[in-house]
Amino acid sequence: MTEVEEVKTILRILPIWFSTIFVFTMNSQATTFLVRQASAMDRHITPHFEYPSASLGLFAISALYIFIPIYEKLLVPVMRRITGIEQGITTLQRVGVGALLGVLAMVVSALVESKRLLIVRANVMTLIFMPSKPLPMSVFWLCPQIIFIGLSECFTLIGLNEFYYRETPQGMRTMGAAFNMSAQGLGSYGSSLLVLLVIKATTKGLNTGWLTDDLDESRLDYFYWLLAVLGVLNFTMFLVCARWYRYKLLHEQVEELPEIGVKSNGLSCN
Repeated sequence: MTEVEEVKTILRILPIWFSTIFVFTMNSQATTFLVRQASAMDRHITPHFEYPSASLGLFAISALYIFIPIYEKLLVPVMRRITGIEQGITTLQRVGVGALLGVLAMVVSALVESKRLLIVRANVMTLIFMPSKPLPMSVFWLCPQIIFIGLSECFTLIGLNEFYYRETPQGMRTMGAAFNMSAQGLGSYGSSLLVLLVIKATTKGLNTGWLTDDLDESRLDYFYWLLAVLGVLNFTMFLVCARWYRYKLLHEQVEELPEIGVKSNGLSCN
């Protein structure tokens, strides 16, 4: 009977696991093109110092250091009084917040890239005859989407770690970590597959397509809009799965969780 119940528990978790893979696909895509976008923008802080394009993740980490104390000390007590849940919101609600932040990151990314392309077209002659001159658009326009990506990963990864640890059978706790890591891995593979499919679907004849080697000739903003739409569809699927799921420890005292470290795409959460 115990073995049967353990199998049932794992089968109940699988839809949640499947519906979170695309969240990692979205975040992986945003960080993939981030450095290329930054390299094509004005990175000057002073006339003689340029901000490294590969160091923009610092803003996501800084945002987490600011947001986490606010969340733990201000938001959680307020939500605890409203929901009656010790953690403020359930683990799946945390994951849902992370998924929504991922969609918001894609929307912001699309808007910023659209503005960058407008500035490119307005300065096309300058860029042709003076290629060494940077685009008159600061690299720090990319900061909002970086911050949203960092918050999305933090909510999603921590929520999933807690969810898998609490919901997997006690003798199969290591399988919970495997669920999380496999979702991240499949999300990265899905990211590569999605890029290939978009290139194949949008590159026809003289049409350069959405994703090319020349970022100024690409339509990366369309690609971000596509990710946002797919993210909304995936979030809808997640809501259905989360609504259907019944927590194993819903009416039990939740045991103390161990310290769990999470690292993904250069970001870290504890």
